[in-house]
Amino acid sequence: DRVNIRSDAHTGAAVLTQANTGDTLTWLADDGWGWSKVQKGGVTGWIVNQYLDKAGLSGYKVGVIVDGDLCFPEIIKSLSECGCNLAVAVMREVSDEIPPLIIRSYAYLYGVPIVMVASGTAYFADISGIIATSNQSVCTFETVPKNAYRLVTSRRRGLIPRESGDY
Repeated sequence: DRVNIRSDAHTGAAVLTQANTGDTLTWLADDGWGWSKVQKGGVTGWIVNQYLDKAGLSGYKVGVIVDGDLCFPEIIKSLSECGCNLAVAVMREVSDEIPPLIIRSYAYLYGVPIVMVASGTAYFADISGIIATSNQSVCTFETVPKNAYRLVTSRRRGLIPRESGDY
């Protein structure tokens, strides 16, 4: 299967190249109207979002969390629900063990791997609950880009039989 990569985000735009099953694309942006800006080799163009996951093609969406926003789980949850494949948390410093534990729990609960960088150290939390750290100037963490959602809470709804009588 082939998918067109176009010069602009509409079907009338010129076809720059095509992506084949198994090709690696670099995801650059989403226009909010059903198109994503991608790069294949040295060619940058637009592809219809519905084809990114079809036929083995993959887009990679990265979400950014800045400093204190890490304390709000709604941010990670919304990144996960919007199809984010990786979250990057940029922090001024990490003064205790709480932020690494937070990214570990968020990665596990919301199914999004998280990289946190702060004070010359990189932390990586995988969706399985594993956390790794490195203080090297360049480091590599490997993960399989997939989202795995976990049931955090449930609530049963329905009619509750009431007892009749005096209270």
